[in-house]
Amino acid sequence: MNIGRHRKGSVGQAHRRGVNDADDGYNLEARNDDADELELGKGNRDKEKRERGTNNNNNGKATGEHARHSTKIQMRRVKSWMWVIIVIVAVVWGRVWLRLYSLSWTGGQGVALEEKMLLPPPQTIGGNNGDNDRRCEWCSKIECLGIPGINQSCRGFNLYQNDGNQNPPQFHILRRSNDEPFPANRSLSIWGGPTSLYDPFVEHVFSTDEEAAHFLQNVRVKQQGIVVVMSAWWTQNMAHALVDGLYAAFVALCKFGLYTEQFRIWSHGECNEDPRGNPTPMNCKHEHAMNVFGWKGIGGSAPARMPSKGWVEFEQIIIGSTLSGEYVSVDLLPFATKPQWPFTSPQEDVLLTFQERLMHSHNVMPRKKFASDSIVEGRPIHVLFTESKRFSAHQDQALKDLVTEMHNVTRNGVNVHLLAKYVNWGDYDSVAKQLAVINQADILFVGRGTAMFWCMFLRPGSVCALLGTNDNWADPETNAPRLLPHYGEESVVASNRHIHLVHLPFRPLINGWTKEDIRSLLQEAVDKSLSSKPSLFPMTRNPGGYSIIGRVFLELLERSQSSREGLSPSAPHAWDCHQRIGGQANFADIVYENPSIIQSCGVDVDILRQIKREYGLKEALGVEIECECIVCVECGAVGDNPTVNCGNHDAPTCAGTILFGDIPNEARQDYYITVFT
Repeated sequence: MNIGRHRKGSVGQAHRRGVNDADDGYNLEARNDDADELELGKGNRDKEKRERGTNNNNNGKATGEHARHSTKIQMRRVKSWMWVIIVIVAVVWGRVWLRLYSLSWTGGQGVALEEKMLLPPPQTIGGNNGDNDRRCEWCSKIECLGIPGINQSCRGFNLYQNDGNQNPPQFHILRRSNDEPFPANRSLSIWGGPTSLYDPFVEHVFSTDEEAAHFLQNVRVKQQGIVVVMSAWWTQNMAHALVDGLYAAFVALCKFGLYTEQFRIWSHGECNEDPRGNPTPMNCKHEHAMNVFGWKGIGGSAPARMPSKGWVEFEQIIIGSTLSGEYVSVDLLPFATKPQWPFTSPQEDVLLTFQERLMHSHNVMPRKKFASDSIVEGRPIHVLFTESKRFSAHQDQALKDLVTEMHNVTRNGVNVHLLAKYVNWGDYDSVAKQLAVINQADILFVGRGTAMFWCMFLRPGSVCALLGTNDNWADPETNAPRLLPHYGEESVVASNRHIHLVHLPFRPLINGWTKEDIRSLLQEAVDKSLSSKPSLFPMTRNPGGYSIIGRVFLELLERSQSSREGLSPSAPHAWDCHQRIGGQANFADIVYENPSIIQSCGVDVDILRQIKREYGLKEALGVEIECECIVCVECGAVGDNPTVNCGNHDAPTCAGTILFGDIPNEARQDYYITVFT
């Protein structure tokens, strides 16, 4: 978007001249003082020589008087130098104080920015200069990586904003008429999920410095350092806050190799106070964690909020979380692993880099040792059982009983000491305390839901044990309950290529698991943790960690191009495709052919059913009835005697191949889908 040509120029020139003149006056006064001091010193030295000569001629007379006079001279010198030192210290401390003030936080609601006339930043590069070699102090510069609308992120220098309440925000970029144009075809978003794309930059072209100065005459605030622009939705939920928000913004930072840099967050946020002055706990807890992540432990209690009024200049901005969050995960969290990463990569996987920075920033030292190392040193295996609202009261009590009962297990003739704990993540008042707990965990038991996302933060060699759920997939015609088992958002858990996955078998999941079922799964998890060694990680190929539902889904991506394109986060109906019963990144809605999801995602049903038959999904679930879809929502729950049968029903899932529209951009299909076989 180009909003015309505006007149502006070299801003603050008169002010700078005044500052320079004042500086020259100060320096002249200092030089005069120094000259007087030198002259005084020279006169004193001459006087000393004459006095020493007189004393020698008088054979040592008046020695006491000379000593007293010399002491006065020395004291005068000491006092002069003391004043010089005091002045230097005062100047240095004043500058340090101003810098600290510019980085301080006020009231948890915004950043107290250093206000000053617009001066050229020392490291800012003005525009793409082309043949114009003269440095431009007010010019902007932007560079963009990735495919517009698919995975684009941009980095800008010398950007300007006059309304901090804009959502999504827009920034003004300035160049001279004889500079090269800014990169065209900009289309990105500031949230990690499927949302509207836009161009965040408004271009202005000026012929002279005076025109630019007129345009920028109201700029009074300079935001130093890196600012990362992101959107924070549903921040009361850990998964949306830390993964759709913060992780997606961190991906943009990584694209430019800035994953170790400090930054502030530009976000409107959702941490609001109630009428009694109490903050909303979950929103504020997660937004505080984002801020601490940016400043690596240096900062305040809320994400940085830019001034809502007046012009602001930004030294450097990173923007573009485009389709990088968990909401649009296909087989893995976008960009989490090296095979998915088309940019200059951090040394480790992006997800591992994110995990360790989050821990370090909250003063949690990431655990390096494997469970097998700990056993030799006498450390117990730490086991966490996670509370879930989907557990029955009986199941909830069974987990609590296991915590008190299971202190040791014998595996391969070795007695292994266990330290078990039952956790409700909501009981912790900070992300730092949650990270300290997950950092020590060797085995984590989770049901379906947000608790699964803590498996992303398990340390290498640990085990994530998925207890799954029996969700109700209501029949679209009769609204009759259809209970079909699955394991939730496996794609997010499997993105941590440094851990093992184990699953509760289908039968106890279908019938309702008991304490003995969990005890058996725990023994399997202990075996996995004890067999872990660094050479096994990261897992670059699927080690059988996906459930059979996950493996059917991955095979579909391999064999059906139309399904791969339809499931892409950049597909035309991506938002509808990810409105799934089992979670936005759940495989089961596809494999069980949830009618609305199948249509929105454009899945090739014929190939899907062939794969389900080949993998023996019907037998694994214990389904006895014959159905064209093998196992699906419309055929009914496992063990049911359904009244609706795909063989005689005209529903979309029984109609054969479904191809949803044409995908105009061929680049869509492979940027987010990395199948490990």
